[in-house]
Amino acid sequence: MAQLESEIEHLSQAESDSVGLISARLTKERYHLLELAKTKPEFIGWKLSGVAVEGDRSGILSFNFDKGITKIVP
Repeated sequence: MAQLESEIEHLSQAESDSVGLISARLTKERYHLLELAKTKPEFIGWKLSGVAVEGDRSGILSFNFDKGITKIVP
């Protein structure tokens, strides 16, 4: 931020204000992303749903798989 401030000292007030608004928006977005990273749900596996069954037994099935998609889990 200090480097940015030193680089905009020579700009007009309007240009300086524009850079300030951009800087504020970037800072706000950065903090938003940091908060999002804290609350991000942990990946626990894959889910396959809406599988149509052919033949005598009709219906829709759903399956849950582990992280490596190596087995079906409850």
